[in-house]
Amino acid sequence: MATVAASLIARPELRSSWLPRKTDGYQDPNPKSVTRWFLSHVCPRWTAWGRYEDKPIDLLHSEQGIDLLAGIFQFRDYTAVSTFIQQNAFLMGLLFETHRAIGKYFGPHIQIVLEVFSDPEAENDQQLFVLMQTELEPEKAIDQLEEFYDGWWLSVLDQAQYKMSVDVEYV
Repeated sequence: MATVAASLIARPELRSSWLPRKTDGYQDPNPKSVTRWFLSHVCPRWTAWGRYEDKPIDLLHSEQGIDLLAGIFQFRDYTAVSTFIQQNAFLMGLLFETHRAIGKYFGPHIQIVLEVFSDPEAENDQQLFVLMQTELEPEKAIDQLEEFYDGWWLSVLDQAQYKMSVDVEYV
């Protein structure tokens, strides 16, 4: 697997399939930053994931996908979050896309927490919350969140099937 990763870096013509497409609304003009991102994020936990083409790439095993998610998100309760994601496997690809979009709107170094909330009044009514931890003033954080909603989240909201929400958490 490391050989594949090394060949993508050493041979730029192979890397082109890993670059973001214009159709998904994000395009990094600097190929060196793509290589740097690839080395720091993909190589340490290599597997087929992400959305670098028009369709999400299916993960080989859901356990691998959950391990990858645990590497880029903080799980409040690992058992509850991993069980919820396994039960709602359609969220896995959306979570990778969400991480990427959050990085675009809030910066790449923001801490993101996944937590499962249960409605005490409704049986089996659970939802996964993606919480972006911020120290910003509340007004500024809400403005950024609204930009994120308008620029990306509302266009993919249907994919979440009422099982996932995105919000800010003040630390």
